[in-house]
Amino acid sequence: MQNSNPSNTRSQTHTNPLTVEMPKDADTFKAMLRLGIERFQGSPVVNEDKLRESLAASFSFNNYNSMSPLLKALADIPAEPEPELAMWYDIEEGEMSQDDVVTLGDTEIDYHLFHEDLVEYRFIEREEEILELYRMIGEGLGYGGGEHSRKNAMLMMTSLDELKGYKDTYVLSSTSYSGRYISALANPKEFTEACEAIIKVQNEQ
Repeated sequence: MQNSNPSNTRSQTHTNPLTVEMPKDADTFKAMLRLGIERFQGSPVVNEDKLRESLAASFSFNNYNSMSPLLKALADIPAEPEPELAMWYDIEEGEMSQDDVVTLGDTEIDYHLFHEDLVEYRFIEREEEILELYRMIGEGLGYGGGEHSRKNAMLMMTSLDELKGYKDTYVLSSTSYSGRYISALANPKEFTEACEAIIKVQNEQ
């Protein structure tokens, strides 16, 4: 007679996980422990006290009562907030800068918005900006530079240090205030707000 109960079929296959994930809390570990005991003894675990004591023994406690206060303290610790991510963007470079295609989220941005300073920020290559700042600082501090040039050079050194601290390929650069940048990696919230403002202008065109 054919066995109609899949749980009793010895030929059932089990797919192994691709990674080993450690339990993040006691309840998850207890469930894992239950599964392990059931597989070992071949029957469901019905004794909750035994399961709790097994949990304590797994962490080298004498009994569950000595472990319980620590579990409660761990449960009261607030979870770490999920890291905030900046709006997704893509820049497809053309032969000339005006041929670049900038996409923010699902919206493709017309280049003339950046070229004609119709938005508060535009995208620039971070490393190119760093090289340009080095050049301008050298000119400002070089022979023949006046007091105003030297002051500007000192301000540019601050911008240079800021850009060197970022890891982005591209950053947003203010079209109104020289030396104001926004990094998607370092300031995701501010970056997303700036991108949303650009999208709003695009939709109004």
